[in-house]
Amino acid sequence: MCGYTELPLSENDKDIHIDHYKKRDLFPRETFDWNNLIVALKSDEFGADYKDNRYHIKKEEYSQILNPATDIAQDYFEYLATGDIRPKPWLTPPEKLKAEKTIEVFNLNHASLVNRRKGLVRMINAYKGLRKEVVASYIAPLGFKSLQEQELL
Repeated sequence: MCGYTELPLSENDKDIHIDHYKKRDLFPRETFDWNNLIVALKSDEFGADYKDNRYHIKKEEYSQILNPATDIAQDYFEYLATGDIRPKPWLTPPEKLKAEKTIEVFNLNHASLVNRRKGLVRMINAYKGLRKEVVASYIAPLGFKSLQEQELL
């Protein structure tokens, strides 16, 4: 899955790349750090390319966002039936700011992502009553692992 959006990836997908979470020109010493290399989809609308090309992240902002290699998204985000992602309500103020900034920097509430998550929530709700393991095996390839885990608890 894409390290930023949790969209599913395919070996036939031509729009996959290894992103330097921290841009090489800003952090040259971290170029080959494993925690700086994130598999990501290429899209100017959200994720890695949005962070680098449309948001234009600054060096000092990296401490204000989550790193998908070292931070656990499920600890910070909750997903609404509308498909929106938001900070969990019980976060401390600094954690809430980090979650909000991460959503902003990677544009995680882009309409495309919201619509896909909303569709997944509807699908999961349509399968209520089936064993969780059956539903989980069916929806696993659809991505959004954190959303799936939240909805199947």
